[in-house]
Amino acid sequence: MPYFFDQPIVSNTGPLLGLSRIGRIDILGRMFPQVIVPREVADELLLTPYADVDDLRRELERFTITIGATTAEPLLEAELDVGEAAVIATASARGSLPVLMDERKGRRVASIIYRLPVIGTGGLWVAAKRLGLVSTIRPLLEGMRSGGYHLGPTLVAECLRRAGE
Repeated sequence: MPYFFDQPIVSNTGPLLGLSRIGRIDILGRMFPQVIVPREVADELLLTPYADVDDLRRELERFTITIGATTAEPLLEAELDVGEAAVIATASARGSLPVLMDERKGRRVASIIYRLPVIGTGGLWVAAKRLGLVSTIRPLLEGMRSGGYHLGPTLVAECLRRAGE
């Protein structure tokens, strides 16, 4: 686990929104030396019906989030949404960096085809607990769900099991 967290991570839109909805975007700055947000993901964040995009942007900038830009392969863009394609292209272009992504299809493409290390928001909370950064993950997962972020009941149950809750 330490190697994974010793390098930058490239984040997709969903996890950033989910973390911001519970006011915990700070966990990224505590777990990774740098979080890379491709321009396409930053643009998606601006278009989302999130209540306060300016507040989210300030939070991201405060935790050394870098905006990068990489052109994705046309086939990648044809199979995934623009943000997911940009995340995978950025992570690949920067030496197979880990990817923070929740969408199932994007995770499969990133891990199986591009052989990138992938973690989702649930796994991020499990790792945060194992690293001693949070004492419990149940309220965090429940807060994300009640805030409108989709985390299926099976995923939540598995995260709680792995976290020993």
